[in-house]
This record gives sequence, C-alpha cells and structure tokens, in this order.
Amino acid sequence: MTQGYLLNCNCFSNQELFLQGMGRLSSFRRKKVNHAKSLQAKYQRLGAGVLLDQALRQRGLSEKEMEYMVDTNGKPFFAHCSNLFFSLSHSGDWAACTLSDQQVGVDVQVLSEYNARVSERCFSKEEAKVLAQLSGEERDREFTRLWVRKESLVKYFGTWKKQETAPKVMDFYDEVHVGVCTEDDSHVSFKRLYINEKEELMIDLFGKM
Repeated sequence: MTQGYLLNCNCFSNQELFLQGMGRLSSFRRKKVNHAKSLQAKYQRLGAGVLLDQALRQRGLSEKEMEYMVDTNGKPFFAHCSNLFFSLSHSGDWAACTLSDQQVGVDVQVLSEYNARVSERCFSKEEAKVLAQLSGEERDREFTRLWVRKESLVKYFGTWKKQETAPKVMDFYDEVHVGVCTEDDSHVSFKRLYINEKEELMIDLFGKM
C-alpha cells in the first residue's frame, strides 16, 4: 500500500502546534528542524516529519521509534524496516510525504517561474526546446511539471539516472491525506482526499507499478 500525505506547514506558526509536532519526532528529525536556517524551513521540515509520523502510525509504528541509515547516495532509509520505504518533499508552505511497501520518490512544488538556465542544465534538449517556444503562465506550468517529474525520479533512485531506466509514473495513491488545522488550531487532523495536480500545487510520485 502507498500512502500520501500533504500538509500546509503554516499551521506551525501556532506555538502549541509547533511544540506538539516536535514532540512526535525522533532526535534525527528534530535536529533537521533545529538546523534549518529560516522559520519557513523549520516549518517545512517539521511538517515533513509529522506527516511521516502520521503515515507510520497508520501501520502501528511511530517516527520517534524509527532508526535511520543512509545509503551510498545519501538517501535515508529505515534501519530496521526493510519492507517500508518513504520519501519527503517540501516547497513554499507545503510538505509532502509518501510511505510505501515499495521504493518510491515524491516531489511537491508550488508553481514556479520558468528559468532558462535551469531548463538547459536539467532538462533534455527536446524538453528545453519545447519550453523555449512557450510563453507566460503556460511555460511556467510546463516548467514546474517537468521539474517535479525529474525531482521525484531523483528521490526514487537517490541519485540521477537516465530517463529510460525510470520506473513508471504512479498516477494515484492508494490513500492520500491532507492535513488540516481544527477550528481552535489545537491540533492537526487528517482527511482522506484524492489529489494529483492542483492549480497552484503540483505533486508527482514515482514507483513500481
């Protein structure tokens, strides 16, 4: 089963929620939050960790009890759960998490302005050529869509691989949950919701079919 979680991290501007979130995390994840240089980055890293904890709790586990190792490409994995794989991402106000019983890679990205240098450096010649022929919002959306696709692929492998070796794109999750604050902002609850690509937010998941 593949679970997907998405959260607007601005909820952690509430100090009570911030402390509650930190209390759910392992020392490994707390260090990542504390080492973030900006407040937004702290919220993003905390959000990703809370989402991972939420996903693990659905399987009778918790993030706080997990131990991590890092592979030769620098990709972290669970030290004692060889049958569980995760991927985290954040952009702008959003954090995303995927937990699965197979290798996965997820990326979330707010709509970004086209960047010719990035396009030429990161995309194929054909992709860069197509983007150069577009303009305005259409080009920004296609640029963001391609960037998200490639980032999720990198997250899947832990490093860059040629496109022809990529697994198929998974167009849906078995479960997708969006975190929402309650009316009194005292905690974050999660609603099950299908989501693939929104107007202002693009999400991509790579995994074996």
